Amino acid sequence: VDNNGTGVRDENEPLSRAGHEPYDDVGTDGIASVNEPGYVPGVNEDPNGDDWHPQYNPTGTENNLRFDEGEPYRDYGLDGVANTASSPYDFGEGNGKYDMAPGLRTMLERDSRTVIEQLPSATQPKKLDDAAMRRVDLWTDGGTRDLFNFAVDASSLAGAWMGRGRIVHYYTSFGLIPGQDPTKPKDFIGGFTRWSDLPGGIMIRYGKIDPTPADITNGSGQHVGTGTEIAFRLQSALYYISSRWPDAPHTLDEASTTNPAPDANDDLIKGNVDFDFTDSLGRKGPVSVNLPPGYANADLQAKRYPVIFLLHGYGQEPQDLKAALLFLSNWMNSPFDAAGQRLSKAIVVYVDGRCRAGQGGDECIRGTFFTDSVRPTGPKMEVWFNELSDEIDRRFRTMGPSEVDWTE
Repeated sequence: VDNNGTGVRDENEPLSRAGHEPYDDVGTDGIASVNEPGYVPGVNEDPNGDDWHPQYNPTGTENNLRFDEGEPYRDYGLDGVANTASSPYDFGEGNGKYDMAPGLRTMLERDSRTVIEQLPSATQPKKLDDAAMRRVDLWTDGGTRDLFNFAVDASSLAGAWMGRGRIVHYYTSFGLIPGQDPTKPKDFIGGFTRWSDLPGGIMIRYGKIDPTPADITNGSGQHVGTGTEIAFRLQSALYYISSRWPDAPHTLDEASTTNPAPDANDDLIKGNVDFDFTDSLGRKGPVSVNLPPGYANADLQAKRYPVIFLLHGYGQEPQDLKAALLFLSNWMNSPFDAAGQRLSKAIVVYVDGRCRAGQGGDECIRGTFFTDSVRPTGPKMEVWFNELSDEIDRRFRTMGPSEVDWTE
């Protein structure tokens, strides 16, 4: 911080460390809106139409909180101070390119919005091209009062999705999703919506807009939400996922306990399987699996099922999610729903992302949470996850790939 305006860092002047060289977030045209021809305060505040907004102008580059090619930057190094290249604490000054701290670059390699927008700060060896985008759909939500600002994050993510030409629908409550009873916006019944009619991008903002003190106390719009909001979040996401497998089984099936297959053990019959999985690198972690109703029934051994992988939150482990979704069987096998209204039967796998002492070098000092560490001795959680996927295919009757024609 150049307190005395000399243009250089003087003794005792503080550093503002941002993880990157200073730049002007004015967009690829290199011109701030106030300097664009035609700028009139309150009338035309974005003459060039490049001001970023996650919902209304997601492809804008001015004030998008990312460095874009064409934006002016100061080649001062990471300390943000000119003429300090000789300092052992500086990095990148005078090298003729925009620099970020290696840690920030590593984070952006895994940042969904950066990857989707294919920004230069996303450094994956292979870009998320149009063909890859067509294979993926997005369901995201966020609480209006989430202390982690997930509604803000989710909105930015949905905007990036829309900026790649995908359709995004925004909903302010689960009861307003098409197919629900519009006279009862506080209610939500998963089987009422034709989920396959929804586009490949959905953003849900949950939480009361004008909450009472009791609503706030109960957690409305907060990180996980009220008990009702939690249930609706899980149910809606799972029904949306389910709709992406139109050829998955939806039949009303007899329970495994009624007629178990001769070779089925107690875990398969009960539909709950827990095991530890060790990958090729030696990383060991717990896995919990919920099997669909009838999986171990002797008359249903030819049926195969899609797989849903559920990843727990920070500080949790697989068993924490397993306990929260004991009502899956009712959604998949309710005798009161028509086949088209049921959640498709699927194998649900709860994946371990918790750092565990003594594995993968210093995993529990600097965990990576479902991703691969860039450090040679760090944990390779994505490797473990990918190999677990193969293990699930080996252990259970999973569906193979299929092609579905679908127009957004």
